[in-house]
Amino acid sequence: MKLQTIVDKPVSDWKIVPQSNILVLGSCFAERVGEHLATSGLSCVVNPFGVLYNPASIARIIDIAARGEYSPSIIFDERRGVWFDYNTDTELESPSEEKCRAIVRDAFGILSSQFAKADVVIVTFGTNHVYLNEGTVVSNCHKQPSGSFSEKLLDVSEIERLWNGIVSSNPSKKFIFTVSPIRYRKYGFHESQLSKAALLLAADAVVGRNSNCSYFPAYEIMNDELRDYRFYAEDMIHPSEQAVRYIIDCFIESFFENSTKEFAKDYSEVRKALEHRPLHPENEAYKHFLTQLLLKIDRLCVKYPYFAFNKEKNICHTLLNKLQNGWEPKE
Repeated sequence: MKLQTIVDKPVSDWKIVPQSNILVLGSCFAERVGEHLATSGLSCVVNPFGVLYNPASIARIIDIAARGEYSPSIIFDERRGVWFDYNTDTELESPSEEKCRAIVRDAFGILSSQFAKADVVIVTFGTNHVYLNEGTVVSNCHKQPSGSFSEKLLDVSEIERLWNGIVSSNPSKKFIFTVSPIRYRKYGFHESQLSKAALLLAADAVVGRNSNCSYFPAYEIMNDELRDYRFYAEDMIHPSEQAVRYIIDCFIESFFENSTKEFAKDYSEVRKALEHRPLHPENEAYKHFLTQLLLKIDRLCVKYPYFAFNKEKNICHTLLNKLQNGWEPKE
């Protein structure tokens, strides 16, 4: 007896390898996927400008990255006492104009650098609803008065035109498109379905036209294979941790080389060891634990010669130095 309708997952003819450079852009679901890739030890940068929900904003961020230069238009919000840039999320705001510019400048540096060397760009569309300020689509409204914006729906042809241009201009990069499975209650569930339909049609058209593009069915997996409220968080809108983990596992099966799966497993063991917090760090047993961990990292350097693991080594050496100099346990 079948208790699920299983979604067909793509088996990509190209794979993400351990040394791949990955840029992840898009909605909050993209952040969840990107965080997993980063904690697996891969070179992965996730949303340097913050969460991006609509295809036009994501396309503009890639255009900014490709041009290699950016002069942010910093605006002061007198009501909240913060400076912001409409191309970025609220997390990049600051009460100081100078600091806001520095934050955006640093984010741009990370974005530009990672895009230049990226082998893989993962894009997650969230909605086709966009807000415009003075005729320009904004990435975030930054809690400005609603009268400051007009609203429109991107149609399939607009999204397709934007993204055909981007992917055709970057033939050496592989693009993976997904549609976020998170519904938007704000617009009503019928409107949310129409929005997702437009995104699905646009992604399908772009992938069908460009050989360097693939589609991963995160939306379909969530809404068909995991069609049960036990796979949702308490708000009944966002996927549960279990659902996210399942979708990520499906993504890994579709796009990871076997060597990448092995690398992620090996690195996970090191990461978990580094996160270990001993009850008695001043004991000799903890020194032995760190020494053995360093030896394990050295073996990984031999197994994966394209990684130096300097960050992980430095953490171990810092902790060993603390032990050498006399660890002072916290009360």
